[in-house]
Order: sequence, then C-alpha cells, then structure tokens
Amino acid sequence: KKLQKDAKLTEDELRKGEQETQKLTEQYGQKIDDVIKKKEQEIMEV
Repeated sequence: KKLQKDAKLTEDELRKGEQETQKLTEQYGQKIDDVIKKKEQEIMEV
C-alpha cells in the first residue's frame, strides 16, 4: 500500500498483488494442515 501512496502502483496492480498473496497464503496454510494431520497420525500409531 505504501507503493500505491507513492503512486508507483495502480489500484488494479495493488488488488492483483493482494489476491495473489491471499491465494499463496491459503495454499501454504493447507499444506501446513496436511503436514500436521500426517504427524498426528504418526504419533497416534506409537
């Protein structure tokens, strides 16, 4: 948002960047959840 204030980014570019960031956050959040579930299963087997 600082770049937008400095007029180096348009609103569309800012919105696209925010959407891409959100998408990556969701993808990695899902990967983390999968790893946690797998580790929980491994622990429960012992």
